[in-house]
Amino acid sequence: EGAVWGGTAAEAVAANELVVLSLTDYAAMHEILGTVDGALAGRVVVNLSSDTPDATRAAAVLLADRGAELMAGGVLASAEVVGTDGASVLYSGPRQAFDAHVSTLALIGQPEYLGPDHGLAQLHYQAALQVFLTTLAAYLQSFAMFTAAGIPAQKFLSRAAPGEDVAVFL
Repeated sequence: EGAVWGGTAAEAVAANELVVLSLTDYAAMHEILGTVDGALAGRVVVNLSSDTPDATRAAAVLLADRGAELMAGGVLASAEVVGTDGASVLYSGPRQAFDAHVSTLALIGQPEYLGPDHGLAQLHYQAALQVFLTTLAAYLQSFAMFTAAGIPAQKFLSRAAPGEDVAVFL
């Protein structure tokens, strides 16, 4: 059936048992879901937004108090890869909520369940992001060193990352 459009956040939440959010952070989720009052009862909220594990755990408690279950997620893919088998999405929260909606979640990317602790998906996502950003910074610094020495950075690529396409960073 696909996604259902609602004129308001409350209408969108009321129209679906599964609510998928991908926002800037959990504060944005609180702002939006703060307007839906009783519509959250009985819903599974999948939040793919980024925040700390502690903020995620606190959100799970808040949603539970409103009758909803939180399934936290972390998308390990760039926007153009989301929706393909190349995307990996980490989930944590209630196992039964994951199992009930895994076929829908698989439309976003390959789903991987990490456990019942709501903070696990964020922990793994944040750690993976640290590896990515640190690696990116190292490549950029290396490219700057070669450029400063008057050597095209492309000459370094075959040694730095054999078989990888990091030329997009140049």
